[in-house]
Amino acid sequence: MSFDFDISVRIKDKRTGDIISGSKVIYVSENPSFYSGFVEVCWWNSSIFMDLPPAIFRICGKYMGKQYPLEEGMEGNLYTIVPRAAMREICSYIYSRCCVPDSDLNTDERDWSWRDAYEVTNIARVEKLRDLLSSLDYVDHRNQECGIAEDYIGDLRKREEFKNNPQGYEFEFMIDYHYCRPCK
Repeated sequence: MSFDFDISVRIKDKRTGDIISGSKVIYVSENPSFYSGFVEVCWWNSSIFMDLPPAIFRICGKYMGKQYPLEEGMEGNLYTIVPRAAMREICSYIYSRCCVPDSDLNTDERDWSWRDAYEVTNIARVEKLRDLLSSLDYVDHRNQECGIAEDYIGDLRKREEFKNNPQGYEFEFMIDYHYCRPCK
């Protein structure tokens, strides 16, 4: 059993509703799809910490006032737009689950060197999310963009417009979960 778990961000112009994140601008008149303009911030795939996705969707439910039908080991896909307010708690929870306990080192495939690599990778991924959240604080409080444009906006003209007034844009987060059983 394993899961794939992605956190993505989309940037929209508050005035026009146009999506500026990704490789090209997607105008409202083009009737963008639900997934249009989302750019991956970080991802995980794992066969341990199977409690991570259900816990994160419980955090989402707390902020969105709804329950998600996700239980540990559930097969299928689930995605949702997540309020930015929930992302800090999600980030904190992921930080708390980055380290592998000794009890999970019970096979030849999972020794101390595997654990070290796994932990370093998880910490780097969650730090990328935390850096984006910190940058959004700069947008909110100082109208500074702190590298967001280079990482998430491909169109050079829109990138410069964003840098001149990042508070003119809104950010949407999406969580996308895929659970799969191993092939036999």
